[in-house]
Amino acid sequence: MQTKEGSQKRPGSEKRSKNSELKIHDTVPLRIDDLPPGAVLKSYESLSSKTWKSKNKNILYLRARYELPGGGSVLAPLPAGVTCHYGPTLMAYILHPVLRRARHPAIVVARTA
Repeated sequence: MQTKEGSQKRPGSEKRSKNSELKIHDTVPLRIDDLPPGAVLKSYESLSSKTWKSKNKNILYLRARYELPGGGSVLAPLPAGVTCHYGPTLMAYILHPVLRRARHPAIVVARTA
């Protein structure tokens, strides 16, 4: 496959949707409790979050979007600790070695000029 610059791309490196093959273990609808009177549920926005508890577990959060009577809309927040497509347990698992090394006094990180 040729790129714009004319170089060859590695086979299998083209972008593809991986979520179509993702097994969802739980679906959690998220709603907003304190809405103004007259707010109407407009739709849900999906966010799949991968987490890890000694085995893989994928959760699909259905974030309720409400249309407000005066115009505009509001979206249900994600649960505490979920900020992206990776859950807090998996993020901690990935970051723990990095953060531990950064705090360890015996490890000196070389700086490049």
